[in-house]
Amino acid sequence: MKKLVASVIAISLLIAGLLWMTRRRPRVPPPETGTVAFKTERSGSGVLFQYQDAQLPLRSLRWMNASSGGIQIAQVTTQSNRQQIAWFDHGVFQAFLMVPKPQGVRDGFFSFAELQDACLWPGDVAVLLYRSPDPTTDELPLVLALDLATQDIRWIHRGKGIRLIRTPDPQEPAVYLFGPKDPVVRLPLATQKTEQASRSGIRSSAKVIELPPEVQEMGDLLPLGAWTFLVAHKGGLSTYLGVKGWTHQVLPDAPPADFQNAPPKLVRAKNLWWQPQPGLLIQLHGDGTLGQTWTPDEMVTPDPFAKDGALLHLLGGDAKGRLWFGLAAPSTPAEASAQEGQEASPATANPPVEDPPESLSDYASKGIDRLYLWNPEDRVLKRLSWKAAFAAQQPPAGIGLTGIPEMHPESEGLLLRANSFAWWLPLDALSFGEPTLTLKPH
Repeated sequence: MKKLVASVIAISLLIAGLLWMTRRRPRVPPPETGTVAFKTERSGSGVLFQYQDAQLPLRSLRWMNASSGGIQIAQVTTQSNRQQIAWFDHGVFQAFLMVPKPQGVRDGFFSFAELQDACLWPGDVAVLLYRSPDPTTDELPLVLALDLATQDIRWIHRGKGIRLIRTPDPQEPAVYLFGPKDPVVRLPLATQKTEQASRSGIRSSAKVIELPPEVQEMGDLLPLGAWTFLVAHKGGLSTYLGVKGWTHQVLPDAPPADFQNAPPKLVRAKNLWWQPQPGLLIQLHGDGTLGQTWTPDEMVTPDPFAKDGALLHLLGGDAKGRLWFGLAAPSTPAEASAQEGQEASPATANPPVEDPPESLSDYASKGIDRLYLWNPEDRVLKRLSWKAAFAAQQPPAGIGLTGIPEMHPESEGLLLRANSFAWWLPLDALSFGEPTLTLKPH
């Protein structure tokens, strides 16, 4: 009987202790699962994306520039400081994914890191570029490959760079990491997916490609194949040919205007295109050598927009092979007229006084809210007034008109951002006017 009483007392004390420990245990927040945290609905001619998960208060929402094929990625961070991404395909919500912290990455960096750029292969992997929000830090950016099926980390890389771009070769898929003055880093996707890689955050088998002295400051990079790419920079155009090294082509004669805010651009839209600066367009051969050239003399538009041709800024190309242009404002007056420095003719010792020609800067100050669409096959250039086109699309409340938004035509849509929502507008919804000009190459 005494043994029975002792056993009962011992069990009672054990239960009481467990209950006490349970009361003392801190509350653990519920795990964040991959539930649908975005509501999507038709709005005007586009689709409205809106974050709606009230149980997980939003700390920040960052929309990446849309990538080729209509893929759109957003970074979602809540007050739990967990990194998450959502991705959409042509305005249709696809998935909400957790991004685990890689081993060896500092908690303070990863919890508050900002997603700088992203590339996604549907059904396979997302490559994400994170940076510290502190611009004065020496901590290197983080690139990680997130397996979409398992939500495990395939590999990580720490290094300098501000942009990612994927290679076009499906047999050797990779991304390039680069910046204006940073070495180019090739990051292959084919790192083996293993349990060990998920636990340790295995390093990518990165290939660092140093820039030669001829590449003064990189403006854009365009892969040609698995191991070759073009680089547009201040001094001209350079081609990396893998084991064969580099080749270089000097900058062609350019218009006199100075466009500090319009860096050189490389575009693949059926053909290859290079724009060293606004008003000058060069078609490239498949190996990156120069082909036909269009100068401001051939890119003149009818009045009252006669000088738009000198300001045409290549924004990108779409799946149909068409090129999209905005207008760039010169950062300094373009007064380098052909008459400057010329001596007066003896027959006109007292020439009549005429008003000086209007500079491109003054011309641009009157308004450059116009888009142009050019089909290289028929050489037809069409014009669109962004203000009128925007109003015709019936934008949702909260999406205001503050100038032409950043455009990436290869994404097949425009993304106009607000605080907790964004509006995706298909490019095909924009209605351009009648043809304004037939361009002919130089």
